[in-house]
Amino acid sequence: DVPEAEGRSLRTWFMQDSKWLVPKVNVYLQLVSFEAYATPGSVACTDMFANVLTELLAEFSYYADCGGLSYDVRNTAKGLTVIFYGYHHKLGSLMSKTLEEINRMGDKTQEAAPCSQEVFTRVKEKLLRQYANSVFSQPYTHCMTGSLMCLEQPRWTSLEKHAALSTLSLLDFKSFSTLLIKNMFAEVFVIGNMSPQASRDLSTSVLKTLGCKKLSESQMPV
Repeated sequence: DVPEAEGRSLRTWFMQDSKWLVPKVNVYLQLVSFEAYATPGSVACTDMFANVLTELLAEFSYYADCGGLSYDVRNTAKGLTVIFYGYHHKLGSLMSKTLEEINRMGDKTQEAAPCSQEVFTRVKEKLLRQYANSVFSQPYTHCMTGSLMCLEQPRWTSLEKHAALSTLSLLDFKSFSTLLIKNMFAEVFVIGNMSPQASRDLSTSVLKTLGCKKLSESQMPV
């Protein structure tokens, strides 16, 4: 038998609020994936994933916000970052709903896909405009982007991402979503008024819901 390759699937960081004792907690969930930034098309798809997820959770997140709970999702060079913050006794419900929606987006087996053609087209057009308008940004923004182009490898421009996204189809996006979700390393930061055991439960719920495979060291973004 070939031994299982060494890899990582989950890491948890925890800090208890021992000063302010406010019944709130912040959870930073970093879903690390080599696929997220491999090519301009990968970055565009990850951008699409974050924006589509926000669309799908719009109604649920509105009611959560009324109850003092909020979340934010964004793409990074390492993958996806999802931030949850609010009252600790119900934050798990918001996190669970978000993870379930992420899992549904990456599940090829289900008949009714969460991302319809209408949602896909609307988000794609919005993102294409955003990429195209980047050339009209303030000069200091171009300076920062140029610096990153020199210092980071790889680093993709908005025009490269625009070209890749313009030919993307819904089927391509669904295939990428499946690849993205099933090959991830989850890093969870829990800060606030929560017990160590509760923070562990939140972390393990990520693996249970998403079913992420271990990411080998060679697949970890540098």
